Amino acid sequence: MAGESVAMWPTGEADPGPAVRAATTAVARQDRAALFMACNIPHRDCGRYSAGGAADAEAYRRWIGQVADALAGSRALVVLEPDAIAHLVDGCTPGAYREERAQLSTRRSRPAGPDTDRSPAPARRPHPPPEARAVPSGVRS
Repeated sequence: MAGESVAMWPTGEADPGPAVRAATTAVARQDRAALFMACNIPHRDCGRYSAGGAADAEAYRRWIGQVADALAGSRALVVLEPDAIAHLVDGCTPGAYREERAQLSTRRSRPAGPDTDRSPAPARRPHPPPEARAVPSGVRS
């Protein structure tokens, strides 16, 4: 297992930029793309196991903007908030936060580069096969 590549999970660091740049730099040396699972949406996981997230929508927009800035010029795939839409459907997200959650999960909040896939993440897709995973085992998430 230690030899397998894994995704990096930025989850709310004050400035995710340095870690994101380090990961993209490391995988670029191997001519690969980095894989990130961005998880910092406000009211994350409805108070369950991975509860937390940004303090509010504006803090989230700043944070995801820092992630995007750090990715500039690199090859990367970002799965944006893998549980956010599922929690809208399963009733876990309180009514007061539903509209905000839908907007943060599906709308473009800033311009993206020409190679950016703007599709929202599907809920809990199967893990990619080992050959498709990008972050080398030496880079910690």
